[in-house]
Amino acid sequence: MYYEDLADLLNRDASAYAYYYGLAPSIQEMLQSRPIGSLDEMRRFVDDYHFSQRPDAF
Repeated sequence: MYYEDLADLLNRDASAYAYYYGLAPSIQEMLQSRPIGSLDEMRRFVDDYHFSQRPDAF
């Protein structure tokens, strides 16, 4: 299911709520400025963020 925005998602999907509030506050802040409408989108964003923060191989 796709929701209108992050607030709607968190209010209506208990799994998304639990996932969001298990994240670091800095990641929660980043998500608030994104058009997130599903738990899958939220997970993809977080995964992409963590991947981009990995150090380059040497």
